[in-house]
Amino acid sequence: MPTLINRLRPGLKFSASVIAVALLAAACGGSSDASSGVASLDEGQEAGSSDGNETAPLDDEDAQALVFAECVRDNGVDMPDPGPGQQGLIDAFRAVERDYDRATLEQALTACQDLMPQYAQEHPTGDDWQLDLAECLREQGLDVSDNPFEDAHSGAIDVNEFSAAMEVCRNELARGGQ
Repeated sequence: MPTLINRLRPGLKFSASVIAVALLAAACGGSSDASSGVASLDEGQEAGSSDGNETAPLDDEDAQALVFAECVRDNGVDMPDPGPGQQGLIDAFRAVERDYDRATLEQALTACQDLMPQYAQEHPTGDDWQLDLAECLREQGLDVSDNPFEDAHSGAIDVNEFSAAMEVCRNELARGGQ
């Protein structure tokens, strides 16, 4: 199954990047119980080692998310270290997405897309999620095809309206869309 990033790669634009990395990944998956802290490794401290605080060990995907965030920072976007899981990465991106212009975000995401953890590149719920998302977006008043990503990418939908509808759909699909 091709990943969302691979489907969007031919003409990667800002809206597609934002959707692929943050909003659309959140629409159908991830936990809504994201940690309020951020995951990071101090020099000399291994993932999962105790510094007196009880913390869950980082898995490979969470460690990869830290590498991705560092790359994004190295490419001009001051993204914080993400918390655990897919939602942690989404929250970290959302924390900075409005602080940068489209060109800066696109450049950083394009430069670092090969470092994204696997959970940011694949959708966890199967093949019907895109149709469920399109149906939900239509219920929010958007005129979208069965592939709302192409609609957003083409500029056929106002980004602010799309973002507001995505927030509603993310919550609805997380509750019962699986």
